[in-house]
Amino acid sequence: MNSRFNKVGWRLLPGSLVALLFALLFKLGALDSPEQLAQTGLFHLRGQSSWDDRVVVIAIDEISIQKLGWFPWKRQYYVRLLEVLAKAEPNIVAFDLIFSEPTVDDEKFAQALMKKGNVVLAQAQDVLGLPLLPTQRLASAAIATGHILNTRDPDGVTRRIDLHRHNESTLGLATVRTYAFMQQEIPLPNLEQPLWINWSGPARQMPKYSFIDVIQQKVPLKNFQNKIIVVGVTAAGIDPLITPFDRNPAASGVHLHATVINNLLQGNGLQRLPETGVWFLILLGGPGFGWLISRRREDWQIIFWPGACLIWGALSLVFFYFNYWLPVVLPIGVFSLTTVTTIVSDHWRNYLLLQRQIQQLWQAYQQDLVISNPTIPSQIAPLLRQNI
Repeated sequence: MNSRFNKVGWRLLPGSLVALLFALLFKLGALDSPEQLAQTGLFHLRGQSSWDDRVVVIAIDEISIQKLGWFPWKRQYYVRLLEVLAKAEPNIVAFDLIFSEPTVDDEKFAQALMKKGNVVLAQAQDVLGLPLLPTQRLASAAIATGHILNTRDPDGVTRRIDLHRHNESTLGLATVRTYAFMQQEIPLPNLEQPLWINWSGPARQMPKYSFIDVIQQKVPLKNFQNKIIVVGVTAAGIDPLITPFDRNPAASGVHLHATVINNLLQGNGLQRLPETGVWFLILLGGPGFGWLISRRREDWQIIFWPGACLIWGALSLVFFYFNYWLPVVLPIGVFSLTTVTTIVSDHWRNYLLLQRQIQQLWQAYQQDLVISNPTIPSQIAPLLRQNI
């Protein structure tokens, strides 16, 4: 019974040590960066996903700046934009722009906002963390405001956004709530948790129209009818944003907020495996996988290892198609290190068993060998010392 218990314990030991190591790495956050790189790979393997046809962007691009002058612009251009859009009857207009400095055109802009009645304005923070709010006149004329703060990971990529920060909704959430209030109810995720952004593809895939083309009425008004319109800067060097699809050149902040609106409308923000699921995965991939392969020959152990990694990688990609993000690096790392430690452990165990058998044989037959051939001890002693 004790021998059987020791045998079971020996088989569980390598996987248990690996599980302990990866549990420590997980708690310390040492696996975050590799998992983020793996997530970027999943986005590229999955490819582009559908964009909600209710969302379009009016882009302050290089051509618009060339024709209208240096940015930031006078408020009269935005007044002109709202006058043009009023003819198209869009559902919501959201400005990914900060109007914190009062100007002589504020009254005209405020009247345009009130006349439109469905405009959401942005707010942010300065480098000291102080709020950058729309002027009081403009804020009172808008239907809602929302923050445009985002979180960048160490590699510069934006993967999540706080739907609520400092008791303020993000611009995307404020826009969708306004749309739900004015048009139709939209189920929302847990607002106390960050929204993990499900990027639909490169920034160029996002449906957008140049600001200058819109105010010059070169774009058919039907393209904006019943739409949620996000107005923001896409010109290079202004408000750059790195995404899994856009690094060089980078996307822009307006792409983030339009994507948040897209995710909330479609209800397809990324879902992550909860922490309890990660712990279960560590236990299953460590002691469980170690127990499974320890009962096989070494050639089968080597086959099981890449097989398990390939199966998990394929499973992660399939789940990602359904907007569920499973960890990739952690389980593959557990499978790999468990296989290595199990093989080494089996070799060491076999070595110890062999030495024990040699000792037992020598103790059992030592007297017979000495009697039959007195020279044997001097011949076998060096071999025993070498193996012990």
